[in-house]
Amino acid sequence: MSIQFDAESVSTMNGKPGDHPITDIVKWKVPRFSPTADALIAEIVQLGAERELESAFNLFAPPGWFDFEAKLKEMRDRIHADRKQKTERMGNLVKVTGLLIAEC
Repeated sequence: MSIQFDAESVSTMNGKPGDHPITDIVKWKVPRFSPTADALIAEIVQLGAERELESAFNLFAPPGWFDFEAKLKEMRDRIHADRKQKTERMGNLVKVTGLLIAEC
């Protein structure tokens, strides 16, 4: 099942199914695009990059599905890499800070 959006529904969003592609996918578990694109969107949102997702795509009129899925995969992979790098930096900072505290 795919939900279609019109100008009236976009201007009267109230959090119900059909209001917005992200809430349809994440909150209501309503299929919006392809199963792959929906899963990637849910994962990107879970990673905390909902704003980035919305600024990168017009989710009311996304590109063709194949291109859309490829771009979503690129975004997800980049976000994963960024998060991993930040986590490693934080781990290194904790190690260094712990050593400095232990030496004081």
